[in-house]
Amino acid sequence: MHSETSWESARRVVDATTCLIGDGYIEAHLPIGLSPQPVPIRVSYVSEEDLDIDESLRVSYVAASIATLVIDVVRGRLSPDGLHRFIEGSYVTKLVSLSSLIAECQPYISSKKTSWLCRRMGKLRGVEAPPVSRRVRSIVKSRDIMDINVSMMVDVRRCWSSMKWERQGSRWMCTLCDIG
Repeated sequence: MHSETSWESARRVVDATTCLIGDGYIEAHLPIGLSPQPVPIRVSYVSEEDLDIDESLRVSYVAASIATLVIDVVRGRLSPDGLHRFIEGSYVTKLVSLSSLIAECQPYISSKKTSWLCRRMGKLRGVEAPPVSRRVRSIVKSRDIMDINVSMMVDVRRCWSSMKWERQGSRWMCTLCDIG
């Protein structure tokens, strides 16, 4: 049985999408993950050597899907094994370390001496609800570099993921991933 990858899914969804094209940006609404409504994706272009619309939307779509997985890995709900295909190994290791740190801080999440991120992610750790993408903002810096910010909700709490995606050969990889 063939399972569809995130890239194949992104190609199928983006190919069937209509976009609003403005001066220096495009906007589309795509169904991402468990979101009950299509998620607004806005891609802004700051480079003269623009990336084509389909590819920039595909990278944004995949980034939003990966961002929800990252939040679940840090919350301790998923194994990080699936991230290696999309995120550089050093950042996967950092996310695993962050998850372990948050697990150790769990008994102290209400203490003011615990870091803001540990308190915030610690409160999300026990929540059963999955992360749901709410908005994606992407900036195409060059033909090979995109910065992507994904806003998500976990139950009633907001969280974000900021990512840098770079083309490495013929594929895109997340080379920086930060959450908050």
